[in-house]
Amino acid sequence: MTVNLSSPIEKIKNASDFIEEFKNNGNTLYVKREDLLPFCFGGNKVRLGTYYLEDAKKKGCGAMVIHGSGTSNMCRVLAALCSREQFPCHILTNAEDDGTYIQTCNNVLFSNCGFPVTYCDQYDEEEKLQRIRADFEAKGLKVYYIYDDDSIPAAVQSYVDAYKEITGQAGDTPFDYIFITLGTGITFSGLLRGQEDYVAAQKEKGKDIKVPRIVGVTISRTTERAGEFVKKYSTLYRKENPAVDSNVVADFEIYGGGRLGGYGVFDDDVLAGCRTFYGNTGIGLDPIYSGKSFYAMKKYIRENNITEKKILFVQTGSAPLFLNYAEKIFK
Repeated sequence: MTVNLSSPIEKIKNASDFIEEFKNNGNTLYVKREDLLPFCFGGNKVRLGTYYLEDAKKKGCGAMVIHGSGTSNMCRVLAALCSREQFPCHILTNAEDDGTYIQTCNNVLFSNCGFPVTYCDQYDEEEKLQRIRADFEAKGLKVYYIYDDDSIPAAVQSYVDAYKEITGQAGDTPFDYIFITLGTGITFSGLLRGQEDYVAAQKEKGKDIKVPRIVGVTISRTTERAGEFVKKYSTLYRKENPAVDSNVVADFEIYGGGRLGGYGVFDDDVLAGCRTFYGNTGIGLDPIYSGKSFYAMKKYIRENNITEKKILFVQTGSAPLFLNYAEKIFK
């Protein structure tokens, strides 16, 4: 791997002092610090991006097409990885639903890695994607597009492997819940397949183990639509990586309590949660991804009257978007 992919888990010892859902109910909070992954300001896309690039090289590709919005952590990380590895790429970035292009810290960073950037909207996205492919192919380069079906398994694998890391860090007492942001669904799919493989391996050793419920907080799509993508990505992964035991099914739930109207939509409660969490832990949550899922985690705990549980929140976010929205968070 081109990047050291390991992040710590931190116990939030003072959670009961400032988070209502952890006061006087026996719940304990831990945070998987993916924001500390040591490349390009961290975040879960460091894992995904590293696996994507390794996969592209294994398949003999000579160029990559990256695709995402102006807030895209994936575009930021992959552009930086390709720049460092001198691997040609082209960035295709989407307009928002209203046709505007958001200028964020991520946009500034991925636009300054020395690669061409093409702007598109929902009407010309496919046409421009094919044009970019054709331009690379005319130069004799095999193209790797990150959302092609045969690219997805590599990205899912990154969080199959991360699940192994989490189980090793949990200690003698496993987590009861794992909460994670569900955007595209790739990271979440990896944790689910990782849990299945881990349980199957333990069963082969004659061990009956307890596993956490993995709650994917969808911050964009409806729960039904998010479920369709998770099923698709899981199917693509299993075609290349058959289940050790097909009777083992992950314990999971897709929760819609963090959508708040869709991608990029947040309210004062989300901002207040980001502000309070930073002020008491020094960990930055952004209101586009991790701040919304943290808000939803608290809502889920209240709705389900959860007590006496060991809870892991996976901080998939990174510094740029936190800093991008810092003025709104701390207004």
